[in-house]
Amino acid sequence: MARIAASGSISVCQVSNVDLGSDLCGNFVHEHSLLVEPLVQDGYAVVTEKLGLGVELDEDVVMWYIVVL
Repeated sequence: MARIAASGSISVCQVSNVDLGSDLCGNFVHEHSLLVEPLVQDGYAVVTEKLGLGVELDEDVVMWYIVVL
């Protein structure tokens, strides 16, 4: 589809990166959190002192999402 649009100079997805204040943050609508500790508490982002990305994955939830091909 992108090649067809490019050949005709047609924009396929305009303003795809526009965020509105009324939009929900994606991590608030997930069925399961992949993290042991939430990144947001009481509406505020938690600043961690852990190394790396500062998060720990919940292995049980990760296993629930695994798909064997």
